[in-house]
Amino acid sequence: MTAEITANFDELFRQAKGTAASYMETAVDNIDKLFGVGYAKRNPELVAAFMQVAGNDFFCTALAQRMRAGLKDVARAATSIGSGIGDAIKSLDQGDLMHAFRCLIDVLDGGIH
Repeated sequence: MTAEITANFDELFRQAKGTAASYMETAVDNIDKLFGVGYAKRNPELVAAFMQVAGNDFFCTALAQRMRAGLKDVARAATSIGSGIGDAIKSLDQGDLMHAFRCLIDVLDGGIH
């Protein structure tokens, strides 16, 4: 499964019906296996709770996957920015560097240089 969602809203809506049916079938199978045949039918609130937990688990996992991918992008960007700043500092001579630090101090103190 990829981290990128390529389906449009109509496709996602159609898939949601199949997902709900799959969760329900899995809930009934697991509940009846654990408590005996017919238990799920007599306890629809248990089926609903199972489906809700399954949906929440998928949502949390998908969200974590996207956040991890996004944070990796942020880390790469921060590393690139840091490298660029490092390269810029290395290219300055001591006089330029001191001037840059004085300007930074002025800015931090609320002054404009």
